[in-house]
Amino acid sequence: MTFAIDFEFHSIDGEPPRPHCMCWHVVETREEGRLWTAEAGQHPVLPFTSKDLVICHYALAELGCLLALNWGIPERLVDTLAEARVVRGQISPPDRWGLLGVAGAYGVDSMSFE
Repeated sequence: MTFAIDFEFHSIDGEPPRPHCMCWHVVETREEGRLWTAEAGQHPVLPFTSKDLVICHYALAELGCLLALNWGIPERLVDTLAEARVVRGQISPPDRWGLLGVAGAYGVDSMSFE
């Protein structure tokens, strides 16, 4: 399966991130889910296997959250930020390197910045 994941978290310099929630979308089935991390102990961890592909924007942040929750690191990962930087040759999109800025630079519909 192919999972697109995103965490919202709080981080203090020098401290591990404190994840608040995680959202995911399974590309093949269009299944979506949301999990507040306060409930994480009551829910199974996403079933990443060695065959699964995990997609995220700025993987260091998402991996930090997975590690903070002791959920482990997926074996197969695509970081859309790293890929965009390679393709663009480090030339920043007009709206910067965030997910919405990169999506806009490639004409991908997304929510507004507001």
